[in-house]
Amino acid sequence: MGACRKLLASRAWSRILPVVVLAMLVAGCQVRLGSPVSLFDDEPAIAKAVDAIQSRFTGPIPTFKVEITDDEFVVQAEDPRTPGQLVEWRLAREQYLVLTWDRVYGPRRIDPVLLNRNFRENLFDLKEVQLKGWGKIADAAIARAALEDKGGLSRVTIARTTVLLPTTSSGPPRWTFVVKSPREEARIYANASGAIIGADLAGTNRMRNLVMYQRPDLAADAAAAMREVIGKEPLVLRVSFNSKSIDFETTLEDKNPLLTGLRTNARYDWSISGLSRTMGRPAFPSSNPEMPFAIDDVDWKALPKIVTDARAKLGMPNGRVTSIDLTKPTESVGQPVPIWRFTSRRTASAASTMPTPAAPPSTSCCRPAAASRRPGSTRRPWRSRLTASAWNSAPIPGSSTFSSTTAMCRSWRKTRASAAPRRACC
Repeated sequence: MGACRKLLASRAWSRILPVVVLAMLVAGCQVRLGSPVSLFDDEPAIAKAVDAIQSRFTGPIPTFKVEITDDEFVVQAEDPRTPGQLVEWRLAREQYLVLTWDRVYGPRRIDPVLLNRNFRENLFDLKEVQLKGWGKIADAAIARAALEDKGGLSRVTIARTTVLLPTTSSGPPRWTFVVKSPREEARIYANASGAIIGADLAGTNRMRNLVMYQRPDLAADAAAAMREVIGKEPLVLRVSFNSKSIDFETTLEDKNPLLTGLRTNARYDWSISGLSRTMGRPAFPSSNPEMPFAIDDVDWKALPKIVTDARAKLGMPNGRVTSIDLTKPTESVGQPVPIWRFTSRRTASAASTMPTPAAPPSTSCCRPAAASRRPGSTRRPWRSRLTASAWNSAPIPGSSTFSSTTAMCRSWRKTRASAAPRRACC
């Protein structure tokens, strides 16, 4: 590389450009004219680098980490000549004036911090991941991020995940795609075969502007993701809406080692990033226990209509939903059914809570339930003054289920997935 830079630094480079290019070709520089192409869009260059590294090994490449940026491709692997030692190979795309070229550097000794002290468990065979066709995986990751602004890849890494509890161990190799735009950032995860398995959309406008109480239509997506985990068995104990997510408490036991000595129920948290496992909840005995129900016992797609009809029924056009819960209480008269319970606030000092059956329809009379306690207060908030006729009137026409409500004054701004002209971010 030093010889290449000295040749290009000459003041008369424009006069002897053909000679310079010929000299760089002889020196092993892969010279190209014009603006450099991002490595995110140049799959053949990465394939050549992998082949060059593979020539150093007689068998599989025991890889610790792979990293791809706009102008670098880095492979950290075990030194074939010194077992137990990690070395790094780096493909760098360099530019000077109108000339660009690729050079492979290494091996260079490195000593990264290993959370898993078992050296072998941190390594994986480079052939396990789909490097030759990784462009399609990158396109799928950009589509999954669905940033509002035009964006693209900022960094791509491949490494084994690390599990800290109950003992430190290494998981399977995983792709991590960092998708960026000037205002947003998302992380998309894929397994070794290239299938998208997760996402972190906390840095996107969709997540920042999301108010889950205003998006009851997302309950169907959350239920579908939960069905894939627990199946069709009656294992759901409670469903609760939070500001950014939907929480599912199940009757499955949470065997987290941090929760020893107390029986805890496993919980799952769903957001637009996907479904994830969260800390379990203690299963305290209750005088009025709730019965578990199956995902398919509830018509999740009907929730938006239930909210809309109940808002009109209560006459609270300026109300604001502060809680949405779904349980199957045993205190109901007749056959127990899953019941939606909403809390709607008309003003800062007035609240109304109404339970309503989810599915199947129930003919029992619904009465107002106690409102939730305010955070940091031991007194119950004031309830809105509802007449008896509002509670005892006929069901809403066209709706077999009935729900309390909220006034969703702010309209949801629809997100749009803008496809970037290239994979590299701005």
